[in-house]
Amino acid sequence: MSAQICKLCEKEGKLQNSHIFPELLFKFHYDGNHSFIRYQSPHPNQKDVEFQRKILQKGYREYLLCEKCEVILSKIERSFKIDWYDKGRLPTEFDTGYWQLKNLNYTSFKLFHLSVLWRCAMARDKGFDNASLGPHARKIAQLLLDGDAGKEDEYPIIGQLLVHENSILHGIISPPFRFKYKGIHLYLITYGGCEWYFPISRNNCIEF
Repeated sequence: MSAQICKLCEKEGKLQNSHIFPELLFKFHYDGNHSFIRYQSPHPNQKDVEFQRKILQKGYREYLLCEKCEVILSKIERSFKIDWYDKGRLPTEFDTGYWQLKNLNYTSFKLFHLSVLWRCAMARDKGFDNASLGPHARKIAQLLLDGDAGKEDEYPIIGQLLVHENSILHGIISPPFRFKYKGIHLYLITYGGCEWYFPISRNNCIEF
């Protein structure tokens, strides 16, 4: 039997059946059978497309992390849950051109999003084929292990609220896809009522 190696710390240990998308993101998706609905654009380069409906059980899970690293990411997730959901920071309706979120825990908030991107890149399911971080995967893994969000211009994250008829669309989760914008490679992942953009480049300065 081959040794089990944790993808995060790269040490030998019993791997846990880890969520790729954290369980807390599925609170808006579950039906009475405790399944969740994933909506995925059939063509990510087209904005005006119908979403496909697919029923899956309990989210994406793969054997990725040892118990110690599972705890590390769980602490990051709990902090994000408090900031993003429990404190009621997000409005139920949105009808202005912009909205500013203040007094977040910068370190844990950024690390949460990097953890989602990293787990997508580590996943073997074909739905995550577009996520391949190359040498950045190890760099991001080390930030997660160190509890270090890095400099502000190091792996910055851009969020755009998903709004339909003045309501925030929490009920959409989509796997990442990669595209190029103004010479910079970006990943786009949808969850938590937002589209999250991750510039992965030596030059991360970007304006939309």
